[in-house]
Amino acid sequence: FTGSGDKTAMAWDILTGSVLQVFEGHDNWIGSVAVSGARLFTGSGDKTAMAWSIHTGKVLQHFRGHTEAVWSVAVVAGKLFTGSQDKTAIAWDVQTGSVLRIFQGHGDSIWSVAVAGAKLFTGSLDKTAIAWDVSSGRELQVFRHSSVIRAVAVIGDRLFTGSADSTAMSWDISTGSQRKVFKGHRTFILGLAAASDELSLDD
Repeated sequence: FTGSGDKTAMAWDILTGSVLQVFEGHDNWIGSVAVSGARLFTGSGDKTAMAWSIHTGKVLQHFRGHTEAVWSVAVVAGKLFTGSQDKTAIAWDVQTGSVLRIFQGHGDSIWSVAVAGAKLFTGSLDKTAIAWDVSSGRELQVFRHSSVIRAVAVIGDRLFTGSADSTAMSWDISTGSQRKVFKGHRTFILGLAAASDELSLDD
């Protein structure tokens, strides 16, 4: 599944490379995609997120409430989480499209979101990542880089962040303490993924 500056998302056959479905309906670029079951979720520069049927390509739900572009989406346990240029993240009911919780505290755009258990993690242009309690919206922990944070990922009790300061870092979620710094890139980090079977989490 891909999202594009041409305002569409596409589903592809990974073996043949052929297009299986085209998702049309956004009014601006699609910068993020997530899949849950038979649904595709997209975040767009048109300030909305959408849910789509993977099989038919039809829009199932609109998520309206952000006042600026939606840069990141994640879906877990019947909830959609979006991060926006309006400095907020929002939790939505996947079925109804209603807002469940607004997470406010960042000083600049939120570029990435990740969810693990009862916690939401956001990475921002304000050079911080924040851990939030999903139920209450309470800020639990702040993690700081020396430049903007473009990507976040979670495995177990570790948060991983990728930054424009050219480093990635791992953090202890409960204490907020930095565990490791991954240095080697010569310029900003735009994407990050972590896999427990490939990365040692030992000190």
